[in-house]
Amino acid sequence: MPDELAIRLSREQEIRAPYFADDGTPDAEDLRRHVGSGDVMHCFVNFPPRAGKKGETSLNSTIKKENGKFDDEQGTFSFVGEPFRLNGTLVKIHATIRLATMTGTGRCEILAETDEP
Repeated sequence: MPDELAIRLSREQEIRAPYFADDGTPDAEDLRRHVGSGDVMHCFVNFPPRAGKKGETSLNSTIKKENGKFDDEQGTFSFVGEPFRLNGTLVKIHATIRLATMTGTGRCEILAETDEP
């Protein structure tokens, strides 16, 4: 049975990426530096809290190079992360982040136990 948090995050929703300059403006170069350019990258995304609650859910996703892409024409970074366990439930993050605002859409795909690497 999937975890309650994994189920809540499995719906496509607005997300934020925490990559900002010291003055609080979105910083695409900070995101590029953080994500990296090696064979394995990673990215933090923040999902909104449950209705009526405070505090975002921040997840860090490992990304294989072929599954993450900066699209300078569209001004986005999109990725499908590697599987990981979220409170015991196997998931992977799908996200698209707008570089100008560090906002976007994302969700956690709940995977079958047989999908574990």
